Amino acid sequence: CLQLSDIFADFYQQEVLYIANEQHAPELKETGKRLHLKHPNLIRIVKAMGGVTHDIGTLLLHYKPCLTILDSVTKWSGEDMNEAVIICQRLKDYTVRLNAPTIVINQVNKSGDHSGLNKMQHAVDSTMLFEVLGENPDDPRRLHVRKNRNGPAPVSQYYEMTALGLFEISEDDALERLKVSGQEPKEPPKDDILEDEESEQDDSEECYSTE
Repeated sequence: CLQLSDIFADFYQQEVLYIANEQHAPELKETGKRLHLKHPNLIRIVKAMGGVTHDIGTLLLHYKPCLTILDSVTKWSGEDMNEAVIICQRLKDYTVRLNAPTIVINQVNKSGDHSGLNKMQHAVDSTMLFEVLGENPDDPRRLHVRKNRNGPAPVSQYYEMTALGLFEISEDDALERLKVSGQEPKEPPKDDILEDEESEQDDSEECYSTE
């Protein structure tokens, strides 16, 4: 998300609002240095580890960011899935008002679905799953678009994770790397309406976009 924030900041020459409750601001700043971001000064980090002290709507209207990122709604809403939906709905209202997209990160379970969040698909414009394609941390990543009101779906893109961040690679390249390591790629998740289920979470993330 820091890489994407930097791309938006470079293109629009405006601030990005990064609501961070998964990592402390110093950690994000160190990651930004490692990634050699071009515009770290245009990425405004809202410290939310212990809760947000200001109303998010007020912050959005004040700074008018070109992109807003919430990382993550899982940490913010806890076990209250209805609250997570309300958060996304409210962010979408401001997204439309400011004509600037919002990306919301949510943790998902091992099956690639998220527990109890059927309504989320109706609260946002796009849902995307970002996951490690194999079993090892260094394996290629896949970004799978499950729903998209404003573009094609389902579609997948593949990436290599490096010390300098993510770099796009072809599907053939991603599959060949897994084959060399003796692995089979994970199957993409089903792209129908998500079913409620209780499953153990893993390191995959569901991304929600409102445009």
